[in-house]
Amino acid sequence: MKFIPVTTFGPRYPLDDLIRPYLPRLVDTVMVSYQYALQMSPEKRPPLALMVDSGGFVSRRSDARLIPMHDRAAIQVGSELLTPEEVLSFQEAHADTAFTLDFMLTPELSARERRKRCEWTVTNAVWAKQNQQHSSMKLYASLQACCAHTAREAAKTYRDAGFDGIGVGGLVPRLNDKTELRTLLEPVLEEAGDLPVHAFGLGSPKLLLLLQEIGVHSADSSSFVQWAASGENWQGKVPQGHLSPHGRMHLALQNLQEVLLTLGDPAVQFCLRQTA
Repeated sequence: MKFIPVTTFGPRYPLDDLIRPYLPRLVDTVMVSYQYALQMSPEKRPPLALMVDSGGFVSRRSDARLIPMHDRAAIQVGSELLTPEEVLSFQEAHADTAFTLDFMLTPELSARERRKRCEWTVTNAVWAKQNQQHSSMKLYASLQACCAHTAREAAKTYRDAGFDGIGVGGLVPRLNDKTELRTLLEPVLEEAGDLPVHAFGLGSPKLLLLLQEIGVHSADSSSFVQWAASGENWQGKVPQGHLSPHGRMHLALQNLQEVLLTLGDPAVQFCLRQTA
């Protein structure tokens, strides 16, 4: 089981700029979402393998609309249109591993809208595989888990289509229900065969141990930074006194170390022995 820390570029989350130079000491891969990757300058690209997701998280917004385009679908938010082709083009220029454009599921959506988003997520994935130009980039098919049945069917489609892996979304709203997480992920793992399965957005040690137990290969999250930005470690304990930006940076790195050590990451164990 591998944990992939999430980072961002641009001015919105300045704490990430402080943390990023230290990540190569702990990990060999980092995740960045498409919208933030657009703001990545060459000198700021970390010396790590780069995963770029599709930026489909914007479909969570109340004004987001799914726009069918015959053999694929885009996301419209206001006057902006996010298309599978622009995402894939950018990923092939910058990513080592990419995830196809998906449509996130949120609790307030109707059953009809959820089904539509699941179906078009699969359609977009198949389109991306058929239109991929650079085979050196690993392409993971995004999957939004409506239910165990649709998750299984999508995973079978992706396995047969020859993807390099599967990324499962729609899990964060269920993070307090371990039984439901198992119900959604286990069918995907069964159908995936030898394909690695990645879980989006799960980053607490307890959840990562559950993912490790059921056979998920990797997961990503920015939780270790979010906790530190709130002045907390991953256990929710707040250090005494005011934390400066650099103090929050050190707290974020400690959170990340704890997550990696929970999973028994040998690289972190070696790093800590060297600095002891």
